[in-house]
Amino acid sequence: MTEHEMLRFMSGFTQKLLIWGSDDVVLQWSKYRNMFVNEDNPDTMKTMLQMEQLLIAIRKDTGHKNKEHKRGDILKLFINDVDRYL
Repeated sequence: MTEHEMLRFMSGFTQKLLIWGSDDVVLQWSKYRNMFVNEDNPDTMKTMLQMEQLLIAIRKDTGHKNKEHKRGDILKLFINDVDRYL
């Protein structure tokens, strides 16, 4: 994905989120997005953990309880060695 395509995706996602996302999803998206806008070189682990918080908020917004999830559980679904960094 080119930088231009990424910017278009993020802009479109933000617009849709403002209409359809819960308060918590909007807050978590804002935190995640601001990490890239306000930090020259964001910490990779911090970024991944914030993305996990966003995904948990999206799951909650769609009706999932997320009661049994521990930090890193969602990340393990697509990052094989996340345990090395937690």
